Amino acid sequence: MKMSFESLEQRHQSEKVFHDSKFSKKGKKDYYALGVNGIIYNKMIEKIGDLTGKKAVDFGCGNGWQTKLLVDKGAQVWAFDISDEAVKKTKQMSIRHNIEDRIHVEQMAAESLKYKDNEFDIVLGNAILHHLDIDIASKEIHRVLKPGGKAYFLEPLGYNPLINLFRKLTPNMRTKDEEPLRLEHFDIIQERFAGFEHEEYYLTVLVAFFWYFIFRQDNLFMKSVHFMNRLDRVLLRAAPCLKKYCWYSILIMEK
Repeated sequence: MKMSFESLEQRHQSEKVFHDSKFSKKGKKDYYALGVNGIIYNKMIEKIGDLTGKKAVDFGCGNGWQTKLLVDKGAQVWAFDISDEAVKKTKQMSIRHNIEDRIHVEQMAAESLKYKDNEFDIVLGNAILHHLDIDIASKEIHRVLKPGGKAYFLEPLGYNPLINLFRKLTPNMRTKDEEPLRLEHFDIIQERFAGFEHEEYYLTVLVAFFWYFIFRQDNLFMKSVHFMNRLDRVLLRAAPCLKKYCWYSILIMEK
């Protein structure tokens, strides 16, 4: 269901407050900082290839690490985030790495981009679409992409009951408004773009969290994540019907 203007504004404010707090302090190292979804993220980046001479959007820039990645791949980057603190961190990063002339950073909401139509070759986002109104955000992504341009996103899915239980038990790790993607979200995207594909990952990876939460063994945790990912590739080839129960999906949209 499409949000009213008032509820969308409320959602933006809630997300801004949460992420301003997140980026204004140093939190303890969690499993995301250990690189638990790095395997999948690297798969997505491999699909992008060289970006020399391309114009790219860092769709929710956070502290700027993805902005730098796009610059390193040759792109001129327009980065944004709803959080003022995130924008500040990204600007600080650009100064440290002397790449201020390669990036343009602004505070804005993803559902109301300030960019021109048909402006960009690529849009890249990491776990941000599920914080948004998919209908409005996908319209904006489509609008700012050039014909033939592509958008790449790594997003969590909402069907695995164990992962959903874990989400309920750890509410402080996420915002109250976020919603893992479901098939109806895929339908919205598919109707809007000329091309749409998705690839699912991490079906059994929750088993690896045994080492993280019970024994606090970060090294064994990450080794288990890699092992379970290899097992998942076998299982998903044998039983594609299980893909909807995976934790993450790589989404590729082409205008």
